[in-house]
Amino acid sequence: MSEIYTNHKGQSFELTMWDEVKKDCGYIDNNKGYIYGCHPIDEEGQIIDCNWFKTNDQRINFLNNFEGI
Repeated sequence: MSEIYTNHKGQSFELTMWDEVKKDCGYIDNNKGYIYGCHPIDEEGQIIDCNWFKTNDQRINFLNNFEGI
């Protein structure tokens, strides 16, 4: 199940895991090991980009240092 996260700058993100997407979409691959999803959300509530990371630490770093698109 994905969740919404808001960082210290007030920017929102949808957080998800590859296994969820894989199951929901019927994929059979492992996304080359990129399993931690982080998708920025704009002011209107729309996902504006899709980002995948191999570790949760990489994803957290992205969340805390996001400068916008």
